[in-house]
Amino acid sequence: MPRKELNREMKPVKNRIYIWGCGRNARLFIERFMFYAQSPLCSETVRYDDVIAFIDADSSKQGKEFRGKNVISPEEAMADDSSMIIITVADNDGIRLTLRKNNIPDSRWIYWKDYIELIGKELLNNPDVLSKAELHSDDKLATFIRYAIEISDADSKEQKAKIIKRVIDADETDVWTAAFAWFFGCDITGAFKWLEEINGCFKTNSGTPECFRPGMVLDKYYGGGIEKVVALLNNKFVDKNIYPILITEEVSDRDYSLPKDAERYVLGESHDGDEEKRLRQLAECIKKNSINVMCFHVGYARVECFYEVLLSKMMGIPTIMVMHSAVDAIFDKHSDIASSLPYLYRFVDEMVALSSKDLADLEKLGCSCSYVANPVDDMGKSSAKNILKKPEYTVMWAGRIVQLAKQVLDTVDIMSYVCEACDNVNLKIIGGRDNAKVYEDLVDKINNSGLSNRIEICNYTPDLSEFYSNADIMLITSSTESFCNVLAEAKVASLPVVMYELPWLGLIGDGSGIIQVKQRDCKAAADAIITLATDSEMMKKYSRDSWDSIQEFIDHDNASDWINVFMKVFHKDDADETIHC
Repeated sequence: MPRKELNREMKPVKNRIYIWGCGRNARLFIERFMFYAQSPLCSETVRYDDVIAFIDADSSKQGKEFRGKNVISPEEAMADDSSMIIITVADNDGIRLTLRKNNIPDSRWIYWKDYIELIGKELLNNPDVLSKAELHSDDKLATFIRYAIEISDADSKEQKAKIIKRVIDADETDVWTAAFAWFFGCDITGAFKWLEEINGCFKTNSGTPECFRPGMVLDKYYGGGIEKVVALLNNKFVDKNIYPILITEEVSDRDYSLPKDAERYVLGESHDGDEEKRLRQLAECIKKNSINVMCFHVGYARVECFYEVLLSKMMGIPTIMVMHSAVDAIFDKHSDIASSLPYLYRFVDEMVALSSKDLADLEKLGCSCSYVANPVDDMGKSSAKNILKKPEYTVMWAGRIVQLAKQVLDTVDIMSYVCEACDNVNLKIIGGRDNAKVYEDLVDKINNSGLSNRIEICNYTPDLSEFYSNADIMLITSSTESFCNVLAEAKVASLPVVMYELPWLGLIGDGSGIIQVKQRDCKAAADAIITLATDSEMMKKYSRDSWDSIQEFIDHDNASDWINVFMKVFHKDDADETIHC
């Protein structure tokens, strides 16, 4: 079986089970646990009666009920010296440390996704499972088992191709894809190795459509840079009479507005962790809305996306995945799935990169890839900012408060040099606290440097227009970027930019409006800020150059670039064909 080997002594039967956590993951775990418990194939071995209680360190939740079970303290649970196991719904160091401090061996606790996978593995290892599945042909789990055993036994290209053709012809793509996802689980590498040699079996629906109808898949439609880019792109599509379908995991009153005649589908609203239901909803969305090309904006974020790509290809829909982060940053940040990503990126029909470096990196991975720049919002501005000499200057830094990609701690070293030479320059850091440890390190470093009155940390907000209006200089300390939306926005705001070298960024162009210094050269970055703050004519020049150099990006027809990508995935050898909507 190509399932991940789990280094566990436990078996998912005859245990006193405690579940650590009462949040969303706990609910998802119970939904998937009950999927097995309610099936006649394992109702005797997987029983909700074996769940003794839920654990929560929050005293306000203790003594109450959750899903029909008591909520107790960690200490009460760990006092149980019987044959018990603890299932954790969060995979974090804090829980692990607590368990080890209380002498709970690693063999007595397990992460919830691993436990669910273990149930399936034990079931498939039962030699009588197929005969039992045949006796319960209407049971969903039995259907999954029959498909899974067929998937496991197919060891040649011909056998796999035959399975795919039969499933597509029978219009069973959603159920089969759900069974495929159930079988492989988080073993994405194994899943795509199974698929890789038959990628040619997934035939795109014939002919170029009369009008493109893209499905825009992303987690949410508010808050971050990705969401803002998709919102801008949706507006540009509608201007070309292309009406996208927005497919998200949730809906919020903070969502960006959807352009007229574009539509919205909330995928994560009611599937409750049921993979087949989720994929069935996606298939229904594709059919109901006549979606003819799928654009995934969440390729590195969650496992479910891998199987959504597979379902789309099974339905004959071309698939495109957009890189909203630098390739190297994705591999650093998502190390747990990094080994699987090249398979996914080769499996989709086209990758879209936002920089020449990402384009080259993806091509080295063997991907078909296109470069398309992000749309740039003019933020309602029609002319450059009027720069006046001021008694005080504000430097602005915006982004995720993390060290590896953004090197936010360098800002303190830079300001230490600046403050030695200038007493009228301050820094505002605006960012989300993506990493609590880095945020604490940043606060400590500011205080220890005696700069708490010169550096202000501001909470993240998706609308930075007020910060841009009040800033005088933009500081960017990233080690890597793909497009760098804050650079685009700084230029729209006519801000001179001081930044570490990122020579592959298209926004840099000929360097107008930007002072680039070597990576991690804090002294050089400080000198650039000092020069701008003490030379009003230089400040004016870089401000004007910054504004002038962004105009081509504001005016660029991004929708036409996307139409070319759509054409490419439908007719890779006929890129010159035109579309009329």
